[in-house]
Amino acid sequence: MQNHQLLSWGRTLPWLALVLAVGGAGCSADMNGATGEDEASVEQVGESVQKFNNDYVFFQTAKTWAQAEAACVSLDSSLFGYHLAVPRNAEEQVWLHAQEDRHGGSHWWLGVNDQKTEGQFMTGVGTGVFNPPTPIVFNFWHAGEPNNSGNEDCVMDAYYSSDHGWNDSSCGNTSYFVCQRSLDSVGLPPTPSQSHPLPPLANTNNALQNFEGFTIPVVAGQKLTLGTCGLQGAVANGDTVLRLYPPTGSAEVAFSDDGCNEEDSGNRFGSNISIIVASTGDYKVRAGCYENTSCSGTVTWNIR
Repeated sequence: MQNHQLLSWGRTLPWLALVLAVGGAGCSADMNGATGEDEASVEQVGESVQKFNNDYVFFQTAKTWAQAEAACVSLDSSLFGYHLAVPRNAEEQVWLHAQEDRHGGSHWWLGVNDQKTEGQFMTGVGTGVFNPPTPIVFNFWHAGEPNNSGNEDCVMDAYYSSDHGWNDSSCGNTSYFVCQRSLDSVGLPPTPSQSHPLPPLANTNNALQNFEGFTIPVVAGQKLTLGTCGLQGAVANGDTVLRLYPPTGSAEVAFSDDGCNEEDSGNRFGSNISIIVASTGDYKVRAGCYENTSCSGTVTWNIR
């Protein structure tokens, strides 16, 4: 499987907290530009995955629990935005483990904590009407946990390699983290899916030549998701590649190759990009094939 690469506008746009490119299992993220640009200055980078009618964003940036929660909230300033993830049942827990393994393993902060009352593990941090502390309805504690060894009030998932069980940990420790937002709570249904045919192509050198080009009009702050896999109507015949460019300028903002899980989409060689756009205008798409192979298909997208 080939690598996928991802660029952010970084600190020049501090309000833009998220640039997302969804990659398949085994793919790695490289912060160098696909066309040789200097390394980008990036505040945060994560991958967005939709499941159980939620948006999940996986960040391989170690932060304290409070910093991680703040980073989640910063992804969306609405009252119904992102917070640290909380699995509600065994099915969500098993899926979450698999995704955490895909995104580098290690342990991950969840939104579960007993900071208010020792031993009463809750979701939320109580910072607003729409995120009040609520008793958890499911847990996956490792044997002997929680033990509050040294005043441990925040919960890490996949702390133990034997069973990926939960562990209570000091909130000041640092860890990767998972953000979650209910798609029901967003209140903005996605636009109807649109598509662009990808004719038979060859020798595109990863969509740098002989590519199929088109534009997608988007408003700043909207979330654009496009792909040859992972969306209804998307098709990848062969190993496809997608590149995305802003309305003005030539700096690539996202790149995807092998962008879907085979188990979810049936085609791990398709491409999929999800990005919260920074500017209003026509974003430019270049669709092509991996290296000098041949491919065809359909690029589908929606906007939320």
